[in-house]
Amino acid sequence: MKLRLILITLMQVALMCSLNAQDRIVLINNDTIIAKVISVGSTISYKKFNFTDGPTYELSKKDINKIIYQNGVTENYSNLKKPRIKKRRPSFIEMTFGDAILISKPNNSYDKKAGYQFDINGAWFFAHNVGIGIDYGIGIYPFQYTITNASFGVFWNIPFSKTTSLKGKIMGGMYSTDNGFDGGKKTAPGVNVGIGTRFIVIKHFGINVNIDYHYTETNMPVEFYFESINLKYTFQPIVVSVGFSYVF
Repeated sequence: MKLRLILITLMQVALMCSLNAQDRIVLINNDTIIAKVISVGSTISYKKFNFTDGPTYELSKKDINKIIYQNGVTENYSNLKKPRIKKRRPSFIEMTFGDAILISKPNNSYDKKAGYQFDINGAWFFAHNVGIGIDYGIGIYPFQYTITNASFGVFWNIPFSKTTSLKGKIMGGMYSTDNGFDGGKKTAPGVNVGIGTRFIVIKHFGINVNIDYHYTETNMPVEFYFESINLKYTFQPIVVSVGFSYVF
């Protein structure tokens, strides 16, 4: 009986010594590796505690929270500066074409014309979600008006996933309106507000769906009883378009 008690005590002492001889590597996800640390340098080299004759493994310090050595000494790596992941800024060049409805307002009465709009724009993003850019557009309303615009303003982008984002713009610039009459080409300031969605199809190339609203006003010559008179017009093109973009 005494011999059995002595053997149990010796086994417990041996087990405690074995546990105390272990190094414990605690990872950043709180998993623990029971090991024998071989060396500490730019990486941590270790062997599995239950297979010290086996292969040597390595871990990057950025993957380690701390190491608790067999003598109780602890090395903490949780305060190491982790490498930053550089986020791509969604600067782009874009071309779109779509249907347009021109709402014009001569003499306090509204008139609607159907047409087409072509736009090319580009933006440089100085932050992940905000950038500045330019836009050039041509709106053609057959047998009535041709409206061109050159604008500058702010673009924004909100990513939903790696391939999909919501985007928009607020811009101001100059609008040139031509009604086809002699002297009927007028230039005036205007604004452009837009919102859309971009789907990245392959790497840098995407498809866009946009809705844009433009506003400008100017005096236009109108034939009235065989003479030309100037009337104050407001022009409000609303454009729904699709297009392609290159994001870099």
